[in-house]
Amino acid sequence: MMPVAMGPNGPEWPGQFAGFLGSAHDPYRVNSYAGEPTFNPGAVASDPGLPSGRLDARRSLLAEVSREAQHLENRAATRGLDPHYAKAFDMVASPAAQRAFDLDTEPDALKEKYGRHTFGQQCLLARRLVEAGVRIVQINWPRSNVGGRGRAGYDTHANGFQLIENDLYPATDKAFAALFDDLHQRGLLDETLVVFFNEFGRTPKVNAASGRDHWPFVYSILLGGGGVKGGRIAGASDRTGSYPASDPYKPEDLLATFYHCLGVDQSAVLYDGLNRPHHLIDGNPITALL
Repeated sequence: MMPVAMGPNGPEWPGQFAGFLGSAHDPYRVNSYAGEPTFNPGAVASDPGLPSGRLDARRSLLAEVSREAQHLENRAATRGLDPHYAKAFDMVASPAAQRAFDLDTEPDALKEKYGRHTFGQQCLLARRLVEAGVRIVQINWPRSNVGGRGRAGYDTHANGFQLIENDLYPATDKAFAALFDDLHQRGLLDETLVVFFNEFGRTPKVNAASGRDHWPFVYSILLGGGGVKGGRIAGASDRTGSYPASDPYKPEDLLATFYHCLGVDQSAVLYDGLNRPHHLIDGNPITALL
């Protein structure tokens, strides 16, 4: 799992890592923005600009420490570290990884098609990672530099209509359409499930600052590509967008839909460090989309 993480957008909330599965299953986070001068996909594994010689020395030192500390092998806290560090080093030193993250190899016309803004270049990078064989890529919308003008992101508590019209929707439409078209042209769309969503909706009523606040009761999600049929709508809200009016779905149903499209056995049971069973998911696939 390799999310393209969008910079220091707040605290590290629970649920972003592998939990009881261990650190070897944690996602590799890229804490910088593709298409910007500060973009450094290896920043998590090394210091920015670290010479390859010093990186090799660190790898050798880590190997020596590992050899001298074999008695730690059976400790639960250390069992997953070697795969984690190996993955980090691979992302810095692997030629294949370096090629996947190198947006300079893309033609200018394609960069323009995605949009010369942070979200557009992130979508282009996502396509490159998928093409390179990465199984899961997550893009987080940045809170700054939207449309290149340094305004707020989709958390539109104030001045929402102007932000949507000038910055948010144009950048989103351009990049998202380019991503679908690019995946289709390369024969990747049928096996790539593209999901566009946020963690909550916006209040049905506009506030005094010409914006909308957080609203968890109803919101829309877009799915396309691998495993789902296009041109379909599942569920509906009431006329004010306040609450579901028909066929309400929950987050666990959406996750069950992902698993169905991926061919994952939804009856699977996982066991934590105390050997307690955990069902993979309690939801049901949204059959109207399949």
